[in-house]
Amino acid sequence: MVIHGNAPAPKTFSARLHYALIPVVVVLALFLILRAVTFVPPHTISALPAHYIAGAFFATLARLLIAYILAFCVAVPLVALSRHSPLAEKVLLPFFDVMQSVPVLAFFPLIAGIFLQFGFTDAAAVFVIFLSMLWNIVFSLVAGLKAIPRDISWAAKVFDVTGFAYARRVLLPAVMPSLVTGSLLAWAQGWNIII
Repeated sequence: MVIHGNAPAPKTFSARLHYALIPVVVVLALFLILRAVTFVPPHTISALPAHYIAGAFFATLARLLIAYILAFCVAVPLVALSRHSPLAEKVLLPFFDVMQSVPVLAFFPLIAGIFLQFGFTDAAAVFVIFLSMLWNIVFSLVAGLKAIPRDISWAAKVFDVTGFAYARRVLLPAVMPSLVTGSLLAWAQGWNIII
C-alpha cells in the first residue's frame, strides 16, 4: 500500500489555462502601456501598411532563428573542445569568459568593415545577434556537462554505453535543462541586441 501523504491535488484544465493566459495578459498590458506612452503620432503608425509590419516582424524572427542555429552549431564544438582535456578546459573557459564580457557592439566597426563593405547587411545583423547569443549557450552547455554525476558516467562505462547511445541516454538528459535555460537567455539577449 502506497501512502501519498499530502500530495498536491492534480491541476485541472482550467487552472492550467489560467497559467497559460498570464503571458498573454502581460504582453497585451505591455503593448497598451507602450502605446499610451509612445511619442510617435498615431497617424504615422496607421500609415504603415500591415504587410510591411508583418514582413519586418518575420524578417527579424528569421534573423534571430538563423543566429540561434549558428550559435548552437558553434557552441557544441567549442564546449566539446573545452571538455576534451583538463588543459583545454583551463585555457578555453577563461577565454570564453573574457569574450563574454566584451560588449557585442564593440565588434561593430569590424563587422561594418567586413560585412557592410560588400553589402551584406542581413549577414551583419545575424553576426551581431549570433555573438550575443553564443556565450549563453556555451556556458549553459558547460554547466550541464559539469552537472553529470560521476556515478552515471561510471555506470555508462561499466555497461559499455558509448557513442550515440551515450549521447542519447546520458548527455542529452543531463544537458537539456541547462540548454533550455541558456536558449531562453540567448533569445532574450538576441531580442535585446536587435533593437
